[in-house]
Amino acid sequence: MAKKKPRAMIGDVSVWCVHDEIVACMALKPNPKNPNTHPTSQIEILGKIIQKQGWRAPITVSKRSGLIVKGHGRLEAALKVGITKAPIDYQDYESEAAEHADMVADNRLAELAETDITKMEVLLSELSDFDIDMELTGFNADDFQKITLKDQKDVNFENEINYEDDLTQIVLYCADIHLEGIKKKINAIKTEYPGLVVRVKNA
Repeated sequence: MAKKKPRAMIGDVSVWCVHDEIVACMALKPNPKNPNTHPTSQIEILGKIIQKQGWRAPITVSKRSGLIVKGHGRLEAALKVGITKAPIDYQDYESEAAEHADMVADNRLAELAETDITKMEVLLSELSDFDIDMELTGFNADDFQKITLKDQKDVNFENEINYEDDLTQIVLYCADIHLEGIKKKINAIKTEYPGLVVRVKNA
């Protein structure tokens, strides 16, 4: 089977995504109203992914305003690792409101996604068996350890069950990625370990 060729090259970085043109990063204009900020750790990992995997998604620019709608983080990451050009997808918007709504939705929809922790654990474990840099998944070494729960193998679960009057405190162990969501649903309390305390009334 013939090896697939990228759609374009930016230096030694491949471009796999569909795009309208390649533009200098310094010519791109971030939207000053973009509410999302990106921590340094995220930008560093994203920059590494672009360097190793190439461009898999373009930066979306509005034809109406000339501002970035999607891809602010990708632009930051590219600049961080010295990539001087980026693939651009130009989009039409009927109004400023439509443009801003698309910008917000791009971030918000990702936040609303839920992760099947079991499938994620299996997938990451499978990937760890291959000669691949695990940071290309977006997880650093600490994240990987937490989500596979390997750092909890020596925890004595029995010692973490406390009895207070007519309540039983049970520690529910789970990866940090789901702690906040579970805590809200069952009114639990975070522990010093990657887990939650659930208080159950005794019969």
